[in-house]
Amino acid sequence: MQFTLSVDADATRVPAQGKQRVDAVVRVDARPLPGEPPPDPAGIGILIAVDFAPGRRDITRETATAAVSAVPDGASFALLGGGERPVTGYPFSGGWAVADRSTRGLAAFEAGRLMPLNAPAGATSYATWLALARRMFARLGPAVPVRHLLMITDGVGSGADRVDRELAACHGRFGCDVLGVGDRWDPRALLRIAARLHGRAAALPLDHDGPAAAATRALAPVLARLTAARSPALELGLTLRRGVRFESLAEVSPARRTLHPRRTAPRQLRFHTQMWAAETRSYLLSLTADPEGDPLETPLQLAAVTATAPAAPEAAPAPGTTPGTAPAAVTARWSWSAPPATGAAEAGRSVVFHLSYNGMLDAYGEGCIALVADRRDLATRRFAVATRLAHQLGDLETLAKLREIVEIEDAPRGLVRIRASVNHAVVHAGRLSSGTGPAPLPGPEPPPGGSAARCPDCGADLAAKARFCVRCGRRR
Repeated sequence: MQFTLSVDADATRVPAQGKQRVDAVVRVDARPLPGEPPPDPAGIGILIAVDFAPGRRDITRETATAAVSAVPDGASFALLGGGERPVTGYPFSGGWAVADRSTRGLAAFEAGRLMPLNAPAGATSYATWLALARRMFARLGPAVPVRHLLMITDGVGSGADRVDRELAACHGRFGCDVLGVGDRWDPRALLRIAARLHGRAAALPLDHDGPAAAATRALAPVLARLTAARSPALELGLTLRRGVRFESLAEVSPARRTLHPRRTAPRQLRFHTQMWAAETRSYLLSLTADPEGDPLETPLQLAAVTATAPAAPEAAPAPGTTPGTAPAAVTARWSWSAPPATGAAEAGRSVVFHLSYNGMLDAYGEGCIALVADRRDLATRRFAVATRLAHQLGDLETLAKLREIVEIEDAPRGLVRIRASVNHAVVHAGRLSSGTGPAPLPGPEPPPGGSAARCPDCGADLAAKARFCVRCGRRR
């Protein structure tokens, strides 16, 4: 794989007293090298962990069977079941099997005994599952670099402190996707696990098609990402200029997740990312800088970003992966003629887009949380913000999701009313989808003359047909 970096920043700010926020979008493009062979399923290890209440034995069997059936030929896989004390479903030795028609059939046959009829009810110990997954993945050799845990649960996790400690131990060793079945699971726990382990969380509704069909649809994008993976990991590096402080770095496309830094020197940070295919990812970087002593009207480098394949044996780069990229600069310019910023730096088009899109999804997720807590006034306010931003961005998919929860009276103004009857499964699913993606890339640059307009209040770029500014809300 070959990786290239680019940065959209070019922030122009008034040099007011104190530190100023500067936002930038870091874009990483991953492309196969000439003559590089396609991904080999033999380099994939998939651990399937299924947990349902004792009364849902049929759902357990059908969902586990659908998951096993989706494992590609040649991949290593194992099947676990149970709650507080996970049990081995297949293979019986507790190790790994190589997927083919025979082993998938045996695993599907054993799926029915994952949850005994007399199993005690209780909360799922996600920490126990994660610890077992960590031990099992450690048995795989370097020939299986792409390692992924697939958790399918209808339960509520226990021991949040233990989960956080185990997540720290598992970080960088394997990825994890989580499917919440039904509407009784805790979305906060599923989001915490998926985001920390570079996966995604999604809802698996028990609709009229049955659990097997629902699981097959939900698992399709997960398996597609796994089979397309060419490099198991990549590390982003950030070197800061003196006087510049790191605030946050989050992937904003194609998924949404916060990256946690590892400090390697006083002004140097490293960030782990996982499972790269031939794709483009965008990251929103936020810094603060003090303009005191800096020249005016001069582009200044605040930071440099790099991307390198990690050297750890358990995350070794795939054959043909380039070791690193040339640094990309994050720049800013202090100017007394800069337009006043309103909650975001004056920056490139992609920065404005991702700040607005993140604001929309954050408001949507916060509205779902407030509604579950029966704080309807707060939920209405957050759904109103999400509706207004979705309308301004032209996000028809998010507007459709919002209409399942609220009645939209005036989308441009964000006037909404929560429906008298709301399906809480829809609310839970909305919380998950707003937390881990998928999220889009900004559209192509407008043609000359198509969108040269800028907001007279805050200076943000305005789309050709936008009726409101996505930053400050001013009507055009």
